[in-house]
Parts: sequence; structure tokens; C-alpha cells
Amino acid sequence: MNQAPPPPGTGGVPGRPRDRAVSALAEPLGRVRGPPPGPPPPGTGDVQRDRAVSGLPLGRVRAPTFLELSGVWLAGLVLLVICVLGVAFVVTWWWTRPSLTEVQALFGSSGSAKEVLEALRALRSAHFGELRDLFQIVVLSGLVPLFTLLAGYAFGSGQRDKGS
Repeated sequence: MNQAPPPPGTGGVPGRPRDRAVSALAEPLGRVRGPPPGPPPPGTGDVQRDRAVSGLPLGRVRAPTFLELSGVWLAGLVLLVICVLGVAFVVTWWWTRPSLTEVQALFGSSGSAKEVLEALRALRSAHFGELRDLFQIVVLSGLVPLFTLLAGYAFGSGQRDKGS
């Protein structure tokens, strides 16, 4: 059962030539074997700094202050509330929007199709407008500025303490 390996260029099947496209793809892949043996070329074994990063404190990480930790925690909490309210507004809009059957029930059998569709369009527009206005008041006018205030205070005060 021990057979000799197929000759190169046959695609693994003895007696069957390899397709040209497959051999064109396989040849470069066969040459990729990792880095050459031996020592690395000079200047590549160590980290070299250029002028752009020479002033940065690479390798030195300071512990966050209590103010930064509490600011991140509060900003995350406000961001979570913003996300939950956003989802709640979308779900509320979806479940409370007027449907065609409700509008048809309002008109009964006396309304034409054009009147029913115009009323549906007007009711949905008014419904969307009310929810949009409420969202703008609660989230965009109240919580988003609060989030930016907390994040700016937490991270801005850290920059002030450093002397920047």
C-alpha cells in the first residue's frame, strides 16, 4: 500500500497534469516559508522611534484617577440610558402606529380607498411627529448634552492635571 509520491506538477493524482491556474496559485504559496534563518537585519530587531513619537511616554502607563473612573462609569451609564430609550422609542413607534385596518374601521364602509389612504398617511405622520418631538426633548436635548458634559469633564480634567 505504500505508493511513491506523485511526481511534481501532476496535482496529486498520478498521471494527471495540473491545471495551469492551480499551478500558478500553488507555486507562490509553496515558496512562503516564514522568515529566513539567521539573525535579523540590522535596525529591525529593536523598536526605533522617529520624531513623531519620540516625545510620547511609550511603555509607561499611569493608573486612571478616581475622577476618570467615575466619569467613565457615569458616561457609560448615561450612554446606556440613551440606547435603551432609543430602542424603547422605536418599539413604541412600531407598536402604536396606526394601521390600515384601524383607519378603515374609523371610516366604516362609507370611505373611499383614497380617503382612507390619505387619513392613514396623515395619522402616521402625526404619530411619528409626536414621538420624534418627545425623543428630541428627552434624549437629544437632555441626555446627549449630559453625556458630553460628563465625558468632557472626566477626560478634560485629566489633561488639565497633566499641565496640557
